Amino acid sequence: MSALKLVLTRPQGQNESWCTALQELGHSVNIHPLTAYKLINPTELPLALDKFEGIFFSSVQGWSSFWQWHKDLPPGLSYHLQNLPTCSLSNQVSLLAERQGKPLTRLTESQTLTELAVEARLNPLPGMFWLHPCSEQTRLNPEIFFDLGLKFFNLPLYTSEPLQDEARILYGQLSSMDAIVFAAGSAASCWCTFLEENQLTSFFRQNAAKPAFWGLGPSVKEVLDKYELPCILAPQPNLEGVLALCEEFFRSPKKK
Repeated sequence: MSALKLVLTRPQGQNESWCTALQELGHSVNIHPLTAYKLINPTELPLALDKFEGIFFSSVQGWSSFWQWHKDLPPGLSYHLQNLPTCSLSNQVSLLAERQGKPLTRLTESQTLTELAVEARLNPLPGMFWLHPCSEQTRLNPEIFFDLGLKFFNLPLYTSEPLQDEARILYGQLSSMDAIVFAAGSAASCWCTFLEENQLTSFFRQNAAKPAFWGLGPSVKEVLDKYELPCILAPQPNLEGVLALCEEFFRSPKKK
């Protein structure tokens, strides 16, 4: 496989392992974090935290934010939460849990949210009240779970802030890039806002071949669709998905 010039846009501190893996395959990688995470305190809770019986993690930042936040809780409540059964669809969360010695049930990537709810109900995992640590901008729809008899609550613990200066720097380097990798809708939103404010969106609609916009998840595609920009969706929302798109790039008749 030939080499590509790629841009990674995840928050600072989350790009390094992906960068190393891609560089080992011969690809050139630039890092331009388009968002930064800021911890927040939840303003309201749906019910007493000691009533929850399980925690579902959908992202690395949700995992990290939760364990930072729970340290400041009263000792009894902190102990209760840290001993709840946990599960995740994310391979990255699973790796973090293993590295930190915390138990976690790894659910398969192919499961939809509805299947996850069914799994949680039928699996021996105890838990009718599930807590979901998340950002202010990214929340899962609890109705999917409520319909299956599970009480599922979002707990916003961080917010994602756009880094417009980084978007401006990225724009100045685009001519030599093959693809920009957006791992989250918030990063795609930062980029699209920059394009709109500088009247550049129409140019990228008309010149969609290079650089390509790669999305790791439906939230990225939703943002790019809103601005009528093309999105190539990865088969998986992780590094393996990026590698699959690298291989697909050279199989495509439109490759540059």
